[in-house]
Amino acid sequence: MRAFDMTDRFFHKYLKLVDTDATMFFHSNAVMEWFVLRIEGLQNLTLFTVAALFVLLPNGYICPAEPPAIVEDNRPPSSWPSKGKLVEYDEPTKLLETNSSFSKLVAEYWASCSGNSSQNINQQRHQ
Repeated sequence: MRAFDMTDRFFHKYLKLVDTDATMFFHSNAVMEWFVLRIEGLQNLTLFTVAALFVLLPNGYICPAEPPAIVEDNRPPSSWPSKGKLVEYDEPTKLLETNSSFSKLVAEYWASCSGNSSQNINQQRHQ
């Protein structure tokens, strides 16, 4: 470059390219700051509006009140259940000894967890 006396021309071209790049960088950062300020303003407006609504509106208007745990008018009779028993199972295989829909559900779940097919479980249950 020095041989062709192009050093000054190259340096001025380089500075022009750097200025162009810096201008684009400056403008993109300015636009991002502009967006951030507007978005933060909208977030604050939303937050203050919701807070004001919670304070000004009557209780239970926005979020319904939780129902009572016991509804006196809708209780089962005192004799309920009239018969039945509570059974504890130590192992999941004991749940499979009955022929209920629950035992079928447990067998299907157990088979999917252990990698066995439900046919293998049924075969083991009937042996």
